[in-house]
Amino acid sequence: MIAIYLHHPRPESFDRARALVAALGDDALLVSAHPSPLGWSSDWTLLPDSELQTWVGWLRTRSPDTVIVEGPAEHARAVRDLGARLVVISVPGGSENAEQGSAYADADLILAPWPRAAAGGWPDAWRRRTLHLGALGWRATQIARRAEQLRTAGAPSRGRWHCVALWPTHAGPGPRERRSIAVETPGWRWTYAPERELLEPGPVWSNLVGAEVAVCTPSTTTLAALAAFQVPAVLVLPERPTVAQTFLAEAAAGTAPVVVARPYPRAEEWHALLSEASHLDGGLWKGWAPEPGLAELAGLLRGGTETGVAGTLLQA
Repeated sequence: MIAIYLHHPRPESFDRARALVAALGDDALLVSAHPSPLGWSSDWTLLPDSELQTWVGWLRTRSPDTVIVEGPAEHARAVRDLGARLVVISVPGGSENAEQGSAYADADLILAPWPRAAAGGWPDAWRRRTLHLGALGWRATQIARRAEQLRTAGAPSRGRWHCVALWPTHAGPGPRERRSIAVETPGWRWTYAPERELLEPGPVWSNLVGAEVAVCTPSTTTLAALAAFQVPAVLVLPERPTVAQTFLAEAAAGTAPVVVARPYPRAEEWHALLSEASHLDGGLWKGWAPEPGLAELAGLLRGGTETGVAGTLLQA
């Protein structure tokens, strides 16, 4: 049995878990103290709470062979203490978090949602036990597979002068700022949407199919969507970016078709940024594709052919 433990009810965590379950199939079940999201059809084990003692009790009762943990270091450590094979899901910039680093030190295998080529600054001791999964996102992959259907249903084919702006909050730029940006980017059509819509089916995907450029802050959710649809982007770092945002921006800058904007651009700077991004090759997102890493993970955890350093570790 392969158990996937989710500690926090973050939508992006559920989305990553769905990608893992889809890759691992009937061998995997989801364990969490939080109810399954609407539409989840896979096996889901609901714990009464997220307390460590509850988690340890479940481990002792079910005795899974392998446990994938996205949660606190103490919950990961409990897996090792009971003799199961431990796999942890990394967070961008986790090398600067002492608590997260403790979980990595205990792990047999670390899953990183970014490509190997973007692993600069990742400690060597962790890199030897890391399997890079690229831009991991279940929803983005599913919608991308139906992209041709979206186009057939009337979504515009990708062409010049369409920009989709995705923001962490619903509002994004205010009306006055949007008018200023529109004035400074003549000929460009802007579509604004909250980033959270990338985790649900909806019109944001039809717009993304037809976009030549996307604008967003760097997150695992936005990068998964951009990679799935191979859309060049302007990545905007806020005035005080998080460690994760900085890590992902630097990772994408050297491996993907992106322009990184820092600080937040003035209205008159947007035209040059969009023009620069529009000339980038969206195919450069290929290195972020999650399918190769997921296929390797499935082979490793199902007891199939084990390759590389990660395979050697999992044989131990």
